[in-house]
Amino acid sequence: MNDSKINNDISNIFYAIKKNKILFIIIFLLILFLTVVYLKYIAVKYWEAKQVIEYKGNISTQDFSGLAILGDLAGQSNSNASIELNRMKSDIVLKKIVDELNIIDFLNNHLSLYQKLLKVKYSERSAIKYLKNNIQFFPSKENANIIEMKIRTMDPTYAASIISLTYKYYNEYTRAIDLENSEKYIAQLEEKFTQVSKELDNINKRIIEFQAKNKITDDGLNKYLLDYYMNIYTNLLSLEKQKTEYELKKINIENNINNMDSDLKKLLVFNSNSQLKALKSQIIDLNIELETTKLLSPQSPKVVELETTLKALNKEYNDLLQESLNQNKLAFLASIDKDLYKEYTTVISSLDNIDTLKATYIGILNKIDDEINKSTGPTYEYLKLKKNQKVLELKYQMYLSNLENEKLKLATYKDKFIVIDKVYIPQSSVAPNKKMGLAIGFVFSIFFALFTVNLKETLNTKIDDIYKLKEIYGTPDFLINKAEDFSKIAVYAKLNNKKKIGILFSKSTEYLKEEISEIFFFYNFSIIAIHKDKIMEHFDKFKKSEDYQAVLMENINSFEYILYKDHLDELYIVANKYEINVFKEVLNKNKNVKVIYIKG
Repeated sequence: MNDSKINNDISNIFYAIKKNKILFIIIFLLILFLTVVYLKYIAVKYWEAKQVIEYKGNISTQDFSGLAILGDLAGQSNSNASIELNRMKSDIVLKKIVDELNIIDFLNNHLSLYQKLLKVKYSERSAIKYLKNNIQFFPSKENANIIEMKIRTMDPTYAASIISLTYKYYNEYTRAIDLENSEKYIAQLEEKFTQVSKELDNINKRIIEFQAKNKITDDGLNKYLLDYYMNIYTNLLSLEKQKTEYELKKINIENNINNMDSDLKKLLVFNSNSQLKALKSQIIDLNIELETTKLLSPQSPKVVELETTLKALNKEYNDLLQESLNQNKLAFLASIDKDLYKEYTTVISSLDNIDTLKATYIGILNKIDDEINKSTGPTYEYLKLKKNQKVLELKYQMYLSNLENEKLKLATYKDKFIVIDKVYIPQSSVAPNKKMGLAIGFVFSIFFALFTVNLKETLNTKIDDIYKLKEIYGTPDFLINKAEDFSKIAVYAKLNNKKKIGILFSKSTEYLKEEISEIFFFYNFSIIAIHKDKIMEHFDKFKKSEDYQAVLMENINSFEYILYKDHLDELYIVANKYEINVFKEVLNKNKNVKVIYIKG
């Protein structure tokens, strides 16, 4: 039944097109023409400039967690491509571009019609915001360090200039920041190194004086004990550095999950969940069926049924999606990325092992401290001095090594990015996409033309063709080609002994009355005409007569119809050009009604 209804609705659409084909073609061509005019003369054209760069990194990439353990000095924060790209779109960089290219005037001179209507006016702040929103970075799928930076603007030269200046001023800005930070860091290192040097010189002097005064020398046991202590102490520093690295990895993975765009999270969960995929597919199919039904049969009860089903499925889909998003980090990772899940669990396990090993090293150091504390007199003092000397020697070497390394980096500073493909002035616009625009215009033209002809049919209040009549009533009882064929109706009435009949016309078919009167008169029907002087006398005669009589009525408001309609054996209504609501009223209020339709 549903298939039959759909087929019938499709037939209605094609009939509407066939009936109003000229209107359909005119609207289709008009919309297509307007699309072409819009794309060629009205649409704002955009040019896209791009430059491909590769992140190499440079300064501030070494981790100094060991120094953080030895003293108050922590290493500089790690630099990565994400941080540098944020610097590239910083206000300081973009303000220089706005000033040099006079972006404010450029944007104010290229306002869209919508912006002009809203009286939009760009300021320095809004121009910087415009650049922030439009300069985009796209990491390569094969290598995340290879990045394509691009922008679209209304002028090809401006597009290329913005990309070029962004890269230029970023290099100046980030170099100034890094050199300033490096110089501050070197000053901190030098201060700590000078302090440690003095402390080491001081303790060396005290040890020499202590040896001379107390006649103490390093025996094998003491030397072995102190060497072992420093070996464990060095391992502890190395272990702390490893722990810091693993914690950074853990934080990065967790931050990536926590800061992940909600739409991306949903996409990842959707792609990894077969139940969600099945529900989504079902929702899409039902949506298509709903929209088709709304278009073809807007009054169909199936619309409500489909909407109710869709509402329930959407709730089930959203609940399941939210449940997947709310699960713990490990479960979420396991569901979206097996490799990242494996890396994260390895980091957690390594951190646990490091904590165990660290506790072991600290226990060993405490044991050695206990052995030193067991010593008495000068030996105890000497061992404490030697232990502190070893610690200071380690600090001295670490500060010296890092100080020289930082100075070398400062002297050999290089840009963090290298240019793979340099920006150039684009030769052709990328938007609007003419092929896509024409395709959309073509499809829209068809749908708008369909909508128009169907709307015309929906708003049509008259029976202007046989198809409309069939839609309202069904197949007419009498389908005739010309007025002469009314003889068939006269014959039918006589054969079925319908002695008192009425023929109801519309305003568009009243011209047939005279010709039809002659036909019925030929078949011995008395034609009833209203006589103003003797209305009731003729009416009484009509009711009493046993002859064949025909009343020709102009419309439902005519005196003939009102007076005679309830005394007829059969009423014939000529449906051509009849108002649909009036036609239905006649059918509802009268019995024994036959419908006539004149073709042509």
